[in-house]
Amino acid sequence: MDSGTIYADPPHPSATTTGYVVRDFDRDGLADVLMAQRGAVGISGYGDEWDVLGWRKVTRPALCRQINGGARLEVLWLNSKAAATRPGLFG
Repeated sequence: MDSGTIYADPPHPSATTTGYVVRDFDRDGLADVLMAQRGAVGISGYGDEWDVLGWRKVTRPALCRQINGGARLEVLWLNSKAAATRPGLFG
């Protein structure tokens, strides 16, 4: 049975402080859950915080700006099933 597609947009590292905006965020726990999925999975963020997954990484200019005025690139990491079954969706 296909488990569908999962898109996750978890808390991102804070640009002004160390750590994540949400203090209780269990990044490793989320990574474990997403890695265990059978279906297509995409997770968004900024920079390299999800590179540890080893998934395909796609970057796009963000539509918003940081509080400090610096531009950011939105990053989307796709597992192999998402990259294979939806290659044109994310570039």
